[in-house]
Amino acid sequence: MLAVTIDSVITSRMRTVRVYPGPGGGVCEHSRPMTTEEQLAWEARERPRAAVGAIAAGVLTLGGGVAAALAYRGFPKDSPGAPVLRALFYHDHASELLLASAVLALGPIGIAVALSYLYRATRHRHAGLAPVARFTALFGAASLTVSTIAQQVLLNRNAADFVDGAQTYIAAKAVTQSDGIIAMAIVRQAGVLALGFAFVMICLNAMRIGLLTRFMGILGMIAGVLLVIPIGSPLPIVQSFWLIALGALFAGRWPNGVPPAWASGKAEPWPTQLQAREQREAAAGRAPAPASEPVVAGPSGAAHPASRKRKRKRRS
Repeated sequence: MLAVTIDSVITSRMRTVRVYPGPGGGVCEHSRPMTTEEQLAWEARERPRAAVGAIAAGVLTLGGGVAAALAYRGFPKDSPGAPVLRALFYHDHASELLLASAVLALGPIGIAVALSYLYRATRHRHAGLAPVARFTALFGAASLTVSTIAQQVLLNRNAADFVDGAQTYIAAKAVTQSDGIIAMAIVRQAGVLALGFAFVMICLNAMRIGLLTRFMGILGMIAGVLLVIPIGSPLPIVQSFWLIALGALFAGRWPNGVPPAWASGKAEPWPTQLQAREQREAAAGRAPAPASEPVVAGPSGAAHPASRKRKRKRRS
């Protein structure tokens, strides 16, 4: 047996790894979950980066949506000659469309940073949160970033080939229906579904353990649903507002103070309506009203009203 001569502690983001000499001079590792103190220290260290990522994601998401709406002004509507007109539109507005796509592609990067931080904080307090939530957040963000840029680059290249070549109806249709465009559309849709799932799962569990208020938890789940099923405004207003608000929460700038679970390092579920009422009564200096108890006959022989009712029934 070799005596332990190396006891270096390497603290990762989710666990602490102790390195020991193994048989034959090798190295073996023993990992354990991070303690509450280590987790809180990690959260404090990473909080500024997560706050900046969330706020940047909100600004870029909304800014990219506005830039895309402006770039697509005058986009040809459906008509017999629409494919040709649209191919020319992509060519004439290539720079504006590429700039809007670049801004939109940066938003998911900030979303991944924010959701990953929220996932790690939630996972420490609630081990039941499945790792698939973090995987879908990272996969969805990466898929959206890559597909958004790649799809616009392919559109610009195809439009340029159309202008330089034979400007036929079939060639115009091929601008938006090439194999590369279709493949990127599939990747983008997969990313949207994955990121929407991550929004719902992470926000739901973070709300249950008290890291997010009920308002932020429900709004975050709605934002995830709207990613998959966009309803209402074409601009991502709900997602942008939630991300900026999440950044403010990370930065400790929440109006009513940061939820207690962030400071304690453990789950602090929100009280039910009954518990909240009892807390308000206790704060007001009133004892909660005791539950009514049946009155029994005392020494004087006074009977409970229910007993008199039963007697009257027996007489009748």
